[in-house]
Amino acid sequence: MRFPPKASPGRRSLPGSPADAAVASAGVGPRRGRAPARRAITLWALLLLASGFIALNAQSGSERELRVFSPQTSYVVPVFEHNGTPYAGLLELLEPLGRVESRIEKGRWKMTFAAPRSRSVEVEFTEGSNKGKVRGSNYELPAEFVLLRGRGLVPLGSLGGLLARVMAQSVQVYPGERVLIGVTGFSFSQQLRQGPSRLVLSFPSPVNPTIATEAGRIRLSFVREPLIPPATGREQKFSDALFQSSSIASLNGVLQLTVNVTQPVMATFSDSGKTITIVPSPAPQMAEKSSPETNSGTSTTPPSTPATAGTAGAATSIPTPAPTPPRPVVVIDAAHGGSDHGAALPANASEKELTLEVARLIQHDLQSRGLGTLMLRTGDTTLSADQRAASANSARILAYISVHATGDGHGVRLYTALLSASSRAPTHKQFLPWDTAQASWLDLSGNLAGSIAAELTQRQLEVHATASPLRPLNNIWAPAIAIEIAPQQAGKAINTGNYLRTIAASVSAGVAAMSSKLEAAR
Repeated sequence: MRFPPKASPGRRSLPGSPADAAVASAGVGPRRGRAPARRAITLWALLLLASGFIALNAQSGSERELRVFSPQTSYVVPVFEHNGTPYAGLLELLEPLGRVESRIEKGRWKMTFAAPRSRSVEVEFTEGSNKGKVRGSNYELPAEFVLLRGRGLVPLGSLGGLLARVMAQSVQVYPGERVLIGVTGFSFSQQLRQGPSRLVLSFPSPVNPTIATEAGRIRLSFVREPLIPPATGREQKFSDALFQSSSIASLNGVLQLTVNVTQPVMATFSDSGKTITIVPSPAPQMAEKSSPETNSGTSTTPPSTPATAGTAGAATSIPTPAPTPPRPVVVIDAAHGGSDHGAALPANASEKELTLEVARLIQHDLQSRGLGTLMLRTGDTTLSADQRAASANSARILAYISVHATGDGHGVRLYTALLSASSRAPTHKQFLPWDTAQASWLDLSGNLAGSIAAELTQRQLEVHATASPLRPLNNIWAPAIAIEIAPQQAGKAINTGNYLRTIAASVSAGVAAMSSKLEAAR
């Protein structure tokens, strides 16, 4: 996106500071991954590959993800489909687990991986071929190797053997896109008990599922645990007036248990999270009918408190879990979308597609650092500036990052709102005019821009910063910046090599360096 001249009264370079990791700044060079990650990066629609056009579509028009569990962390990577075969990126699979570098030499994609305190491993594949080398030995994939903008994609059917060869440890791949590297999956048991009816789920390790109730069922979704279906099968029927059946499904790495019931139920936790008991929900207390004695001042016996039988037969009240406050999130706003295509970029690229790609990369890197994220646009959707600001402000927002791109010039430009700073500290209790909501946050927004600029400078990328009357920056009630990406070299394609990944890594590192200040300012 090209901003109007008045939006750029002057540019100034911001100083650099040491960054977490160095990333190649030009061409197709080394890609170094660091820090445990929970990943969620996804590309939509048709993507232009290094040679020829290959359609990589998310299955059924929805995002498909692979969840990986390891002793250090769990994370997700996107799944793409090519010629009817699902693929995942080898870099994305391995970089949370060690140091990764990749390069292209004479048409061959080469990667070096080194786990902590381990020797490096060499991997080599050629685009369009299913033959390659791992640890110096020949290795054959079940389908061709795909190269996507410098990233190597391998078929999901190869992950069990390929990752085991690279990592030199056990790898288990389960239906529903769940991969366990160096960890042992665990299952659970279901036991129906009477007096009153209750379903007891027992786990060998603590669990913390997301629980949702609706008419006729309760759903428990396990995201963080390397849980696998019980050996008894995925479906179970009960001979009970309350509990009818249960079923287990796995999708996008999430294992979901659905229990079908005939009346409302609730789940309670015990044994440090190793036991979940599903019991009838307490009946609402009904006020007793008034009587002549009550109206004349005679007291009545208060309604009894609902109770359930405990393990020793004593009546104990059912605890209601306290609601968990929403997690602070970094709101990432991919500019344009839908009918708004944005600027035309070199190599026939569209700004709306590139901003979504970069937004995904930033989300991926922020989540790898343990920060919560919220994408305002995950598909090709048209959003107005007011809609973007309203959605961002309605979240428990930690910071706001708007992503733009342009084919003019070169380097990266950072923008903060062009407003007069407010002397009042931000507070939810004060009335804030919509057009100047950002005024109370200008200092912190400038600090955030400086932190990101320092990371970009550390990675040897040219960066300029200025203020701009760019909506919706003025409307955001939180530290807010916009980033505009131009080609690394004037007139060149904007998405060559690791350029976009380097920018995304710089943004996430800059936000992470400010995270404590951002949280303290809320």
